[in-house]
Amino acid sequence: MGTPESTPSAFRSLFFQAKLLLLFFLALAFSIVPLALALLFDKSSLPLSIFTAWYALWPSTILFLLALWLYWKESNWLRALGRIWVGLSVWFLLSFALAALAPVHMLFLLLSLTATLAGGAQPFLVDGLLLLIGGIVMWILGARVPAPFPRPTASRVALGVLLVVALVGLPLVAMLTAQLGAGAPLSAPLPTQDQIFGYITDMYNMGERRPGSLADHNAIAYLEARFRDLGYSDVHVEWSSFDYWEPVRWSLTVQPGNPESWEAHTFYVPYSGPTQPQGITAEVVDLGNISAPKWQDVAGKVVLVDIPATDLSWDQMKLFSFMAFDPRQSAKDWQHPYPIGWGDDYVSFYGQVESRHPAAIIGILRDYPDMGNFTYYCPYDGVLRSIPSLYIQSEDGDRLKAEVAEGKTMVNLVLAAKVSSNGGETASVYAVLPGKSPSTLIISSHHDSPWRSGVEDSSGTGMVLGLAQYYAQVPLSQRERTMVFLLDGSHFVGEPTNLDFIAKHKNNILANTLFDLSIEHIADDFNPPNPPTGLVEPRGTFMTENPVAVSQYSSVIAQHNSVRSLVFPTDSPLGVPTDASDYYEAGVPVVSLISGPSWLFDEGDTLDRVAKGELVPTTQRYVDFISRLNATPDWLLRFKLGWLTLGLLVIIFSPLAAATLAWRRVKAA
Repeated sequence: MGTPESTPSAFRSLFFQAKLLLLFFLALAFSIVPLALALLFDKSSLPLSIFTAWYALWPSTILFLLALWLYWKESNWLRALGRIWVGLSVWFLLSFALAALAPVHMLFLLLSLTATLAGGAQPFLVDGLLLLIGGIVMWILGARVPAPFPRPTASRVALGVLLVVALVGLPLVAMLTAQLGAGAPLSAPLPTQDQIFGYITDMYNMGERRPGSLADHNAIAYLEARFRDLGYSDVHVEWSSFDYWEPVRWSLTVQPGNPESWEAHTFYVPYSGPTQPQGITAEVVDLGNISAPKWQDVAGKVVLVDIPATDLSWDQMKLFSFMAFDPRQSAKDWQHPYPIGWGDDYVSFYGQVESRHPAAIIGILRDYPDMGNFTYYCPYDGVLRSIPSLYIQSEDGDRLKAEVAEGKTMVNLVLAAKVSSNGGETASVYAVLPGKSPSTLIISSHHDSPWRSGVEDSSGTGMVLGLAQYYAQVPLSQRERTMVFLLDGSHFVGEPTNLDFIAKHKNNILANTLFDLSIEHIADDFNPPNPPTGLVEPRGTFMTENPVAVSQYSSVIAQHNSVRSLVFPTDSPLGVPTDASDYYEAGVPVVSLISGPSWLFDEGDTLDRVAKGELVPTTQRYVDFISRLNATPDWLLRFKLGWLTLGLLVIIFSPLAAATLAWRRVKAA
């Protein structure tokens, strides 16, 4: 056929376009791999988890080598490298495009898993544009600017080095970093199950620890005392204020003043608008499903909407995970309502209906678990809203809908509440344990709760205190990094303590923080009306996409047989639905463990719902994970794969390829 230089211009252009098309289809095929692995293989596999954590590195490396081979006969090495860069930009720009189209259709969401697992679409856009623009510039200049030649003796081995690094070195690094610090001996006794459960019980017995309440303030004093009892001298209590809202009385009377009137079983929507003591009497209008309301004139009327459950499914969640560890498949086909789902739908609907000036809102909670009393405390963003709102359950909701369908239906809705702008106070409590390095690991949870709440989040607080107890016994000579044991106090009012802590410590504690290890909800698997299964509630850990830390965490899960565990990237469709979300949004890397039982915001969350048998194993897992982190240099824990890929391509692979191509030209001359 001849070299490209001897080929007619039109055919040469077509030949170049065919190569780009080949690279495009291969890039598309590489985008399918994470989805195929999730669908076809058991994600309990540790090797598969490590491969998934590092996956974004392989396609770009393979495509780079392929492009090098495709343009091997180009006589001008600068122009050849330009073509390689242009061809490689196809992979990055395609990955970004798929991620950008994710909201359009589920298929794009699934095909964009590579970007999701690598830390988001932004690096792919930057990488793609840099390679595209840089490649075009080199391509154009290649024909005009003679490229300097390296010494042939130095460049003969360049391609060999490139191949070794790409095909042997990188997988070896991935495997070895996952095992750093594995098997490090314990230097102190772990807290016992009774000790950890004792902390949980103490918190539970405080009472309903809503921010600003007496029980909340008693819990703050208790936590400060416990840290000092454990031997910590550097203990802090930092107070924050917030808008205070306290319910007094609520009711819903259907057809008031009518002989056939009846009282619905209701619960208030937290932080919604209070009524006058006599309440609001108005006509009810049924708008149907809250996600697709049948709009009509609602001004001055009571709006009735159905709020369906939003189900969580193991089989769906594992698609977006690095690992879904369940070797016995006990979670296969598992699903139940997402506890915050009803509240999220209410908040979204409120934003639409507020400007239409209804008198009140009634939401029918569909498929809400029967825990005895009806007590769904959500949303908990601490936002004062002006429209009075109540929840009712399905049976009363169906009865009310039937009466509305038959004709004009009046209700009297009462919601009395104490409201004080900026009138509540709560606090974060934290203890600092110095290490040999100022680099910091935060161990955190939140101490407030909607009820007495054995799981939410007495259990998280108990875990933090248990780990604080353990590390207080570890001598300074064995403490590689500084540790901060942090218990935030305002999860149920929009987390002002978190925001204040971030603002106050962004230039000291947080500037040195490698990870916030957040622990929430050690819960059993119970989905009423079914009896408890005796297993642990499936739990997910949301991790900043550092492949070293992800690989290490997955290794610890497999080592300890921590069944029903999912490991998610922070960029998944779930986001970071945890107490660590504010830290994540502030740029602090997170490793955030949480489970989401459907009854989480109900007073039925008692001590019986705590998975007691998981307390010590979870503590052991965190001790081993922290040992692995402490055996890993800071720089290996501070990158995301998308940016590393660009650095390897531009700083290492491209110079090696250029040297090899230039050597060919020198040899030919």
